[in-house]
Formats: sequence, structure tokens, C-alpha cells
Amino acid sequence: MPRKTNEKAEEEGFKNALESIFADQDKRDELLDSQDYASVRKKLHEMSGDALFTLSMTAFFLGITSSALREARKKYDDPFSVSKSHAARKDQILRWWATVLKKKSGLEEEIEGSAGLDLRPSPNLFIVFKDRKTGSPVVLCNSLITSVSDELLSDTLRTGCRVVALTPEKAIEKPWAVHDEKAAYIEAYRKHLEAKHRQKLLWMDREHAQSKALAERAELDASTTKR
Repeated sequence: MPRKTNEKAEEEGFKNALESIFADQDKRDELLDSQDYASVRKKLHEMSGDALFTLSMTAFFLGITSSALREARKKYDDPFSVSKSHAARKDQILRWWATVLKKKSGLEEEIEGSAGLDLRPSPNLFIVFKDRKTGSPVVLCNSLITSVSDELLSDTLRTGCRVVALTPEKAIEKPWAVHDEKAAYIEAYRKHLEAKHRQKLLWMDREHAQSKALAERAELDASTTKR
């Protein structure tokens, strides 16, 4: 069976999305006649994270070719393999696609952490895109997608972005697309530094207490020997 052309695959995704989103047949016919892909994509962006997407819907939603989706499913953990109907939740698809982008960049670590934060000493991974006006890199978020909206994430994935390894300090120096996202990251990093600082102080106190105890014991032993 010959493979569908990209245009045919996108049209199939468009039609499948119409079927899933609009119960009103007249509305479906209207959008089908006008080929209003933008309105249907917008509706997909607005759908909740537990909405089920088929393969063709997913390619249409991400704005990639069906062959690109097929290759990604072969090379990376396939979120569609657990379902006989080859459908997956929207939030799982977005998380998986972020992982695909990360691994394509040559970084093999799994997405991990809490609330989008991985504060280990090694560089963090951030989704970064170029600002259209300035051409400068702008940070969207840390590699684990949580607080960024599905719409903003999927728009960024579709228009182009990179997964970049940055130290927390370097990431904080850069402009971010979402002020609240940067503020949350700074707050979490501050707590991380404070926790590490407390640990260091406790270690210093323990070391001092131990050395003092050894010195006092040595003095006591010395005085006992003299007697």
C-alpha cells in the first residue's frame, strides 16, 4: 500500500480532528469546505490534556509530516503503542514530543524533576526559541513541561525550538517568554541554594564539633598521662 503524501496525511488529520471536536455536522461541513486548518488547530490547542489524539490528528496538531511522526515513533518510546486504537492523551503526546526534541539534540537524559525543575549541579535542559524581532534566544521553560500552557508549548514546538543545556545561572540571565515561569524557577532555585547552604553550614558545624572533641580528648589524655 503506497504511503500517503504529506498533503493527504494532513488532510486526513484535519478531517479526523473535525470528527472529534465538532458534533454539529453543519459546522464540520463548513470548516471542511473552507479548509480552515487554523481554526481546527486552535481548537486542538484548547482541548484538555486528557483528550485522545489519533496518529493523524497528532501529526496535524504538531505541524509535522506523517513520516516524521512515524520515524519518531520508531526511534523513541512510542506513546501510541499501549493503545490498540493507536490513540494517546494530548499531555502524553506533548511530553513525548519534548523528549524527542531533547534526544534529537544529542542529550539522552530522561525528563525528570518536579514542577519543571531539575536542580542538580549538572546543566539543566531548557526549551529555547529565537525571538522573531530580536533574533535572540528566549527561554520558554525548563525541560519538564508543567506550568506552560499546552497552547504555548505546542505553538513553540511547531514553529521551531531547541533543547539547550544551561546552568541555572545562565538560564536566569536570559530573557524568558513567560515572566511567571521565570519567577517560579528563580524561587525554586533560591530554595535549592538555601537548602545546600544549610547543608554546608551543618557540615561545617559537625566538622568543628568533631575536631574540638578530638582536641579536648587529646588534652585530657595528655593531662592524665602527666599525672
